[in-house]
Amino acid sequence: MSMYLTQCLLSIVLVKVLYTLLPGRPT
Repeated sequence: MSMYLTQCLLSIVLVKVLYTLLPGRPT
């Protein structure tokens, strides 16, 4: 359960960071 939650959180954070780093992408 903990592993799944960590993976989910990591995925969300990664996507957020990617979208933030990507140029021409409004939040």
